[in-house]
Amino acid sequence: MTQTPRAGLPLLAAAQAQKHVTHNEALVVLDALTGLCILDRDLTEPPSGAAEGECWLVAAGATGDWADEDGQIACRIDGGWRFLSPFPGLVAYVADEARLLIRRAADWADVTTIVAFGDLEAIGIGTAADTDNPLSARLNSALLAARTVAEGGDGDLRLTFNKETAGDTASLIFQTGYSGRAEAGLLGSDGFAVKVSADGAAWTQALAIAPSTGAVTLGVALPVGSGGTGATTAPDALAGLGGLAKAGGTMTGPLEFSNGYVVVRLGAQFDPSDVGNGFRGGILLSAMESGGTTGEGQFGGSIAFAGINTNRRRAAITTVEGPDADQAGLVFFGRNATTTSSNLLNELFRVLYNGHVGLGTTTPTERLTVAGNVAPATDNARTLGSAALRWSTVHAASGTINTSDARQKQVRGRLSEAELAAWALVRPQVFRWLDAVALKGDDGARLHAGYVAQEVAEAFAACGLDPGRTGCSAPTRSPPSSGGRRPARCGARRCGARRGRWRRSRSAARCRCG
Repeated sequence: MTQTPRAGLPLLAAAQAQKHVTHNEALVVLDALTGLCILDRDLTEPPSGAAEGECWLVAAGATGDWADEDGQIACRIDGGWRFLSPFPGLVAYVADEARLLIRRAADWADVTTIVAFGDLEAIGIGTAADTDNPLSARLNSALLAARTVAEGGDGDLRLTFNKETAGDTASLIFQTGYSGRAEAGLLGSDGFAVKVSADGAAWTQALAIAPSTGAVTLGVALPVGSGGTGATTAPDALAGLGGLAKAGGTMTGPLEFSNGYVVVRLGAQFDPSDVGNGFRGGILLSAMESGGTTGEGQFGGSIAFAGINTNRRRAAITTVEGPDADQAGLVFFGRNATTTSSNLLNELFRVLYNGHVGLGTTTPTERLTVAGNVAPATDNARTLGSAALRWSTVHAASGTINTSDARQKQVRGRLSEAELAAWALVRPQVFRWLDAVALKGDDGARLHAGYVAQEVAEAFAACGLDPGRTGCSAPTRSPPSSGGRRPARCGARRCGARRGRWRRSRSAARCRCG
């Protein structure tokens, strides 16, 4: 054997002359492979300016002085190139990659992929680990990234803290100058909790979350004066709110109590001095007990509205109970007081549970009940009903009053002979309304007397007149039951003086004027 089996170092032969040459050759190879530093492993031809002792790992497809030396270690020795064969277990540091490689049977591998760091006693990153902190890191940022599905993972990432028993602690501690200031986790129980400290010695529990219900308990109650409830649990807060409201207590802040009301403030308009008489730009929710007959907030809840530049309520909406506990309507209030100290609201109208609306009355019996006069906003410009939507019956203590004003009329003159003749042909009829007959029968439907619109139109046409030119009978868009005409509005007495001069045929109207 002339060389070593792994590194290929030359061996001295018995009775060899110039033994120092062989010995020096072995030292040169040993010097290159010991603490092997490879400057680059991607070159296919020798670099220019290579220094003595520098080594490269020849890449595939090498040319020039490196031809046919793919995978060999090329070292610059005595001004030439010496090629060494890598062997399993050889460790090399790749300088341009800052990577440590280990030679396997047929390739090189990153040391981190083949060396198992298992069951280590301590690990320090940028700092020394100790027995109290066997895992220590000194760095400015850290990243934990989930292994993707393409990489063989599931895309999730969880950091698990496990403790032995419920009475132990699994937590995260936040420090300032190595002095604790906050701790969050399972602190001596199975419920999540947060503790805080001002000095790292005295700790206060800020909140706790029950593992079975998720209920949150505050460690310290937020005072009423700071907008809180003075309670640490939700049930106690609700009880406190209700008690404070019923007792007429006062709480200030974005959520306030004032004289039994809960005040929720919206927007930037905020003035604590208006508590009691109203507020600016907010909503006042009243939770008064149900019952009572007058005043605001007496019906189980209300919303009140205040002016922008005043401390007084301007309007309110409350609920009003019906005969049954599940029935309710609404009452609308407004303010008409002019004094700055008055907080009185007056009822404007109400809508009961059954849809009845009352104006000026608290007991509407119809769909609309009005205690007062009703008038149009503009004179002689509005109608009550229409030809297509008529009132079936109008009950009145006296007849309608139709005003007459010559200033609003273009007077043509007296009735012509033809017009008098047409009216003479018309006779009043006794009739029953068809809808009344359908509802009550012949015996139940009442009899009425009056003119029939179709007969008026027929009489006018018989005398050569256009019925549509008069206000007595005119085509309209009324429903079919009206015959498409408006009933005659001309009084019989006006034409009665001359009716004896004409006769009307039973079969058809015939004009006999002239």
